[in-house]
Amino acid sequence: MCKFHLISVVVAVVAVLLSVPVAAESITLQEGVNGYTGSQDAYYAQSFPDYNYGAMSTLLVGRQSSGSIFGALIRYDLSDLDGQYSEITSMTLRLYRTAVKSTSATLELLAYPQVSGNQHWVEGNGVPTNMVPGAMCYNYQQYNTLAWTGGNTGGRGATDFYWYNSNGQVAGTAGTWVDIVIDPATGQGGTGTITTLTGLVDQWLTEGATNAGVLIGSWGSSASENDWTFASREDPTAGYHPQLVIGYTVIPEPSTLALLATGLIGLLCYAWRKRR
Repeated sequence: MCKFHLISVVVAVVAVLLSVPVAAESITLQEGVNGYTGSQDAYYAQSFPDYNYGAMSTLLVGRQSSGSIFGALIRYDLSDLDGQYSEITSMTLRLYRTAVKSTSATLELLAYPQVSGNQHWVEGNGVPTNMVPGAMCYNYQQYNTLAWTGGNTGGRGATDFYWYNSNGQVAGTAGTWVDIVIDPATGQGGTGTITTLTGLVDQWLTEGATNAGVLIGSWGSSASENDWTFASREDPTAGYHPQLVIGYTVIPEPSTLALLATGLIGLLCYAWRKRR
């Protein structure tokens, strides 16, 4: 009877431990808002492959009638999340449209989380400027020094990204936000060497403030030429700067676990004494 009582107590306490609610939180990172200053961004033009646009107040994404594309790279310092999560549950990149070439034509935006080998890109100070030493452009992570992992691909080569997500063919108007969900479960292509959002954030934290980040590009449009202009982190209005929204599961507070562990030990001691 005493043995049964001991097992019952253990089972009850384990059930209590397992029933501790798991807190879900989210964090929104946006340059110049709530004291955050950890983002970098820049765009490139395939038709001007050695130009840097790092100091522009805009990010251009789309394609020209020639097939040449515009792409934008964005990274965020995630140090505020370090040690705070047990799992990353969601990630959304939000961009504010300041202009669109065509309000009737659709544009498909793609998000490419970049591999760790592409973490060396430098935002640069181009306005735009040709051949900025050490700055990113279509051909290079750092002009004339370091190419993208996939070569002169603008970070879109098969070995440049873990996967890519699409927001589908949608029309757009200026003065509105567009959301791109980043999720390996709905992703396609890439190296596939990271398969979870938790793994992606872990990698970004390992790389630090100069992590590889995400490339925003476009493969298709309902028009032969279409592009959208977004506010960059240099836009005069901080509220328009790119946002990264991350959902995560909180690691339980040590004090909570310590209290539960103390209770478990106490109950076990009580049960053991009763057994004797």
